[in-house]
Amino acid sequence: MFIPKWFLIIPFLVYYLPAQTMLHDSIRKEVTNKPWHVKFGMQEAFILAHRKTMEHLVLGYPTQLECAVQYINSLHFSDSNFLKPPVWGVSFTYTDLKNPQILGKAFTISPCLDFTVNNNVRLPFNIQLAFGAAYITKYWTLDNFKNDAIGTPLNAYVRFRCYWQCKLFKHLTVEPGFTFSHMSNGRFKNPNLGINLLGIQMLVKKTTSTLAPVHNNNRMHIRSRIYLQCIASMGVNQQKLLDSLKTVGHVGLSCQYRSKKNAYAIGLDAFYDQQYQDILKADGLLHNPFNYWRSAIFLGYTFHAGPISFPLEVGYYIYQQSKPDEPIVNRLGVRYTFKNNLVVHWAIRAHYAVAYNFEYGIGYRFSDFKKH
Repeated sequence: MFIPKWFLIIPFLVYYLPAQTMLHDSIRKEVTNKPWHVKFGMQEAFILAHRKTMEHLVLGYPTQLECAVQYINSLHFSDSNFLKPPVWGVSFTYTDLKNPQILGKAFTISPCLDFTVNNNVRLPFNIQLAFGAAYITKYWTLDNFKNDAIGTPLNAYVRFRCYWQCKLFKHLTVEPGFTFSHMSNGRFKNPNLGINLLGIQMLVKKTTSTLAPVHNNNRMHIRSRIYLQCIASMGVNQQKLLDSLKTVGHVGLSCQYRSKKNAYAIGLDAFYDQQYQDILKADGLLHNPFNYWRSAIFLGYTFHAGPISFPLEVGYYIYQQSKPDEPIVNRLGVRYTFKNNLVVHWAIRAHYAVAYNFEYGIGYRFSDFKKH
């Protein structure tokens, strides 16, 4: 079974370290000085071959080395109900994909956000979200035609990590956990099956910060918990190898119920898709202007960390004259909401596990906030 030997020390860290050496503070905290973290770690993973045509690419278990610098900005989040202030940072990784001739190596840089989701004294559980860029040394060319996963050297990088914190000393913590990461160009250029990595990691964190309880009366209250949000975006994709790029437009309207950290949504998306129109034209179905569009109803969950939010939406096509893709459409992205409720939007749209396009857009949130 694939388990690195160094991972076997986790039971010792979990069950036998004294409770007084753990993270005692289960209430919200703020940083009083030097709120910096530095992390170093290693990950052992395997490539998820989500298509049979990718099986020849998997020759071993990729190894990843990581260095991250993080900063706690407690003042910005002291009005929220986080157990502890979220930790912002930048992560740098090097990955040996264990296929030097076809896949090569991967180098990534990604802004990341870590937050605690329980108040367990012995073993705080955390989640990390990261979005960034990946440079892959081997990609599809006429000389490397067997690489049907990566079509460009520069790709998007998305990472989702779950981990525990085991404090060894006052300023030294180890963080064992599990990581899922994805690298692809969002169908900007084919081939674009992407690389999905699932692995287990161990990081060591050095911090110089000290913590004190939050005493803050300047809380932000949401006057209306139900609000509307409209997003419009553009993107491009490529249907087949060496085809020209096709434009993809999107307009979405959603009704959201929001608490301070979370929002749940139901909405409707409409897509104006040149690639889809080419398929309709070949089938003789472009006589009706309404056929230019296809629409989907979706359910969504959004995690809010101050002005930044991370939406996850899953939808189903309810109107389309042709079915070139799977009926399930999903979106994972990041948004920034300004004080005037203007929203900047970036996301990756996919059908099941196959990326379709990146979305770059703006929107507006029809909501009302008031400070007491």
